[in-house]
Formats: sequence, structure tokens, C-alpha cells
Amino acid sequence: MITNWLIGILRGIGTLLGLTLLSALIPVVRWGFGTDRAHKFTLGGLRVLCWALTLNPRVNGKFASQPALYLCNHPSYLDILFAVGQTPSVLVAADEFRSAPFIGWLGRALQTVWVRRKCPLSRSRVRETVVRKVKEGTSVFVFPEGQTTGAHAVQEVKPGLFRTAVEESLPIAFLSIRYSNPAPLYFHTMGPGFFRDWLRHAWHVLCQPQLGVVLKVSVPMYYSSPEQAQEAFYAFHQRHLRRAA
Repeated sequence: MITNWLIGILRGIGTLLGLTLLSALIPVVRWGFGTDRAHKFTLGGLRVLCWALTLNPRVNGKFASQPALYLCNHPSYLDILFAVGQTPSVLVAADEFRSAPFIGWLGRALQTVWVRRKCPLSRSRVRETVVRKVKEGTSVFVFPEGQTTGAHAVQEVKPGLFRTAVEESLPIAFLSIRYSNPAPLYFHTMGPGFFRDWLRHAWHVLCQPQLGVVLKVSVPMYYSSPEQAQEAFYAFHQRHLRRAA
């Protein structure tokens, strides 16, 4: 028990320091050396964070060398560590976390696209931003379930982005994330007591001896209808779930 507590404290301190340093340095690297160098720096920094958390992601498939819209499942908050491709990329995330310490700092440093999930106008503007980003050469990672689900089985997704992607002829790829240790799985509704509950969850994760994760990446494809794209999204994650079981 004492050993687990010590592990949790050391990992917690290392993670907070890493998030703070990345948040401060990424904009500096982007300003001084450009977007591509900042992206490589980000990849290296996130690998260090994964190492500190004993996450050693095993990747099946390859991220595309061209920009694409990546649609991901969302079983855990740790998913954000993997929502970055081999080309410059941004993440779409809930606006509630923009002002949060550490995570919000990193999100702003990474030029995250913030969405107010209950605001139709915000969701519409985010879809326009996603289209512009991909067409300008930046990959975009989105969790279409809308929140962490606490399970590997995919929940019902929001259809708006699928419709926009098909109408705008965006290449769509899928990223499926599966943890071998169930500790990171977390469901939230952003209701009262959320942060207190999340802190208990985070402490439980930090005390784990090991956290394995497998990432499955698909090849970007174009779809003829939103329904076809949604069916492909569900099928891809279901196949990964069965094979990893």
C-alpha cells in the first residue's frame, strides 16, 4: 500500500511538471521554429508523459502522412495523450476544460478547438473550423461520442460531423483506443461534484503498477453518405474490441 502511494505521488508530480513544461514550451517552439518543429516537439513531450504514466502504446496500423479527420472512441481522459498524428494536428475538446489548470494550459498550447457541447451555434462553428483545418493541411482528432464513456464499447455518436465530413469530401480515419488495465476507464456527465470525483479517479490511476494500451489506426477513406461513415466507425471499433479481448 505504501509503495502504491509513493508511486502515485511521484507520477502525479512528474505528470503535473510535464504538463506545465509542455504548455509553456510548445508555443515558444512554434513561434521560433514553426509548426512542423512544434509538432515533433509535442510528440516527444507526450511520449515522455506516457513513459511517466507507464503507458507504452502499441500501435496497429499507421497514421496517415496526409491530413485527415480522425474519429476516436473515448473510454478515458488519457485518450488525449494519443490524439495526435504524424502530421500537425489539433484536438476538438469540451469548452469546460479550457480554463482548467494543467489540462487547459496544454489544450491552449496545442491550439485545441473548443466546443460548447450544448450550444448548437458553437457546434456549427466547430464543424466549419474542422473543415478549414483539414483543407489547410492540419489533421483533426474528434471524440464523436461527446464525452468519456468509461467503456471500450462505443456509445451512440453525434451525427453532425459525419454529415459535414461527407458533404465537404474530407478523408475520414478512425482511431480505436483500448486499455489492458480497466483503471483508466471513466464516465462523466459534468454534473455537480465532477472534479472531486475525477480527482479520486485520477489518484486511483496514478497508483496502478502498469497501464497498457493498444491503438488501432485505420487508413483514411472517403464515404458517400453520413450513414455509411457512421456504420464504418462502429464496425471498426467493434472489430478492435473483439480482437483485443
